[in-house]
Amino acid sequence: MSLSLKDLCRNIGLPEAVIQTVSSLEESIALEQLEELDLLFDSEKWDEGLQRLRTRLGEDKHGFKILTVVLYAALRTKKNYEVMGIEDAVFWDTMKCITRFVNEYRESFGVYGFDRAFWVPRQLSGMLYRLGSLEFEMLVSPGVNMPLYSQESLVSDETEILDIHIPSDADISREKCEESFKMAKQFFSRYFPEFRYKNICCRSWLLAPGLKDVLPENSRIIQFQNQFQITKVHPENQEFLIWIYKRKDIPYENLPENTTLQKNVKRYLLEGKYIGSADGNL
Repeated sequence: MSLSLKDLCRNIGLPEAVIQTVSSLEESIALEQLEELDLLFDSEKWDEGLQRLRTRLGEDKHGFKILTVVLYAALRTKKNYEVMGIEDAVFWDTMKCITRFVNEYRESFGVYGFDRAFWVPRQLSGMLYRLGSLEFEMLVSPGVNMPLYSQESLVSDETEILDIHIPSDADISREKCEESFKMAKQFFSRYFPEFRYKNICCRSWLLAPGLKDVLPENSRIIQFQNQFQITKVHPENQEFLIWIYKRKDIPYENLPENTTLQKNVKRYLLEGKYIGSADGNL
């Protein structure tokens, strides 16, 4: 029995209100006729595919139309996992990113929505997998749609890179990270033996050196950061605002102070200092 769109929604834990909206849109969008979906499975054509889909779908307040299309595409991804023999648990853990994004949208804007269509082709096309607490993406440089690291950020000139991503719900304790690193080593050697990466890299606000000025040495964020050799700092990067304050369109003086991290970072920014992000190697 094939997996239905509603079954997929429930298995990844989407809120019932979102499932009802998706179910309604499933009936009104001719999903099986969207030839643009093929482009979401080609890493060199992700942007083109999303642009063409958005044009075809028209106005899409809060992103529910593109969400429905992404979920429909995930049904194909599930079949690809089955062909490769990848266990169901990895599929569900990986695709729960969609639910996480929907819930994060509500945290930012007060209503459910979806604004991460630019990111999920990585999961759909089998380039990124969640293994334990962390996500791991296979990068091949040079690549059209891949967030390449500058050469000084790499430990060698090898073109195959295993890129670490930190989901917002990740347990980043050293124990859980080491568990994920072990899982990744076993996973990629088993399912992608031809992917012979030597570099294991990460680009994240969690690696920003400025965090050591606002957090104690024993914090989990600093302990996570200390596992990496920092190779390049990006002071202009503003993504940390989304993860700490849920939005990046709020003037610094109006940033909320509901947590110690929010208070300390706000004070740091108002002093004219920066957080940004950084690249690091294991």
